[in-house]
Amino acid sequence: MNERTFSYADLLLICVVIIWGANYTFGKVALREFGPTGFASLRTIFSTPILLIALSIKEKGLHLTREDILPFALLGFFGHFLNRICWSYGLSFTTASNASLLMAITPIHVVLLARLFRIEKVHRKSAVGITVALVGVLFSGKR
Repeated sequence: MNERTFSYADLLLICVVIIWGANYTFGKVALREFGPTGFASLRTIFSTPILLIALSIKEKGLHLTREDILPFALLGFFGHFLNRICWSYGLSFTTASNASLLMAITPIHVVLLARLFRIEKVHRKSAVGITVALVGVLFSGKR
């Protein structure tokens, strides 16, 4: 039997889960002080320099050409900023618990869309996983 030890990657993954889980509660607290647009804007303003520095360190500098700027900006707008705006508005209309449960079904959407667009097949194990995940989300939402 291959005995696995706890690794640095495991620790980082646990940190990600904790941060994602706390995101909803901290978001609700922040929305008491800022509107959804202001909150999303502040997140983008503060995260952009940090992410650019991390990218620069990871990639040994930024190597953007003039042709890269527009696609890069569009990806940032739609992939991050608009996502954060929608998330902030959605969170402002519900509880942190409901928002996190709705987001918990994101992997199910991804698998189903990948199947719909014929990017990947849904095998029996995947179908069982989707069913178990959906049942879990549905039961955890019952009061």
